Amino acid sequence: MYNSLLESRPLATKAVTSGAIAFAGDVSCQLLALEVAKREEEKSSAQDVDELEHHEPFGDGGARSVASEIDWGRTLRFTFVGAAVVAPALHAWYGFLIQRLPGTAPATVVKRVALDQLLFAPGFLAVFLSTVMLLDGNAAKIDRKLRADYTTTLVSNWGYWIPAQVINFRFVAPVYQVLYANFVGFFWNIYLSYQSNKAVLKDMEHPAGVGVTSSHK
Repeated sequence: MYNSLLESRPLATKAVTSGAIAFAGDVSCQLLALEVAKREEEKSSAQDVDELEHHEPFGDGGARSVASEIDWGRTLRFTFVGAAVVAPALHAWYGFLIQRLPGTAPATVVKRVALDQLLFAPGFLAVFLSTVMLLDGNAAKIDRKLRADYTTTLVSNWGYWIPAQVINFRFVAPVYQVLYANFVGFFWNIYLSYQSNKAVLKDMEHPAGVGVTSSHK
């Protein structure tokens, strides 16, 4: 089924897949932040040890309250970027690499990874972070955001994606390379979601009244 969709509607199929994984990554990021915030609040409120030991943040009783605390608007915006920006960009870029550098010989793989991480990744990362902030209504803060977080995020990108792309370009069939990148990107999406919404997440981790001071970039 998936193979036939990739053949008949490759871009649409990749867009849906990328959007779904971006959705899961952002929700996971928010759930982790909410869990940290709850534990910080409990500790600061000096609740007794017994209550802490029986804390079940993801139990059935708390499912509705957790869902109500998720910023679904933010998640939908992140999903949109995954489907409308990431998927088309990777579809076109990987197609270009395969056309220009066909095959899976070690030298070819090295050239592909070098082009991917030294040419494509730096520019695309800036576009990604800027697009997320623009959709969040923070266009005026894009320049400050890039100055504060771009270099750190790019270095993290290289540490994560260079080995991942070596595997991708060496062992994964071209038709599945975007799919592979999307699944490997699940954990990267959690990190990108954090980087794109760092100030908001710090507020969640240190809610007002807890007595913790944080500085926002």
